[in-house]
Amino acid sequence: MDEVGMKIAEHQEEAMQNRKKLAEATREFKRQAPDIKGMGPLLKQYQDEIDRLSKTASRAAELEAQCRKIAQELAEYKAESSSIKNQDLTIRKLEDRMQERELQLTAMLAEAQASLVHLEHELTMARLRIVDTSSQLEACGTQVAELEANLAAKQALVDRLEEDLVASRRAAMGPV
Repeated sequence: MDEVGMKIAEHQEEAMQNRKKLAEATREFKRQAPDIKGMGPLLKQYQDEIDRLSKTASRAAELEAQCRKIAQELAEYKAESSSIKNQDLTIRKLEDRMQERELQLTAMLAEAQASLVHLEHELTMARLRIVDTSSQLEACGTQVAELEANLAAKQALVDRLEEDLVASRRAAMGPV
């Protein structure tokens, strides 16, 4: 784009210099040959051509300005496109990371669920042991109660036997 603009500017400069030379040559020609008939229309044609070239040069300058503007917009679009591509790449990376995190979380969830099942099993086993131990404790309590009752009965028997012994000794000793 810059190269085209440079060429247009060169052509404009060249056209302007040629126009000035032609205008100067035409004035010089008019001064030297004022009486030549038929030169008026020829000079008019020269002047019309000069005007057309001036308009073309002016249009070329407008086109050059438009080209520069378009080149600037293109550069801006390229920068924006690059930014969008970078954002797209960032989004893809973030999506990949998100998938990795989801897989990690899924694995962690499966592991936690397996651990939960294991802990629930251990809890159930502990409850069963508690129930079993409670049953054994109750059985022991019943046995203790029976043994205490048996002990009390035997203690009562021992107490009666002692009383009988003491009474027998008193009777054997006679009245004192």
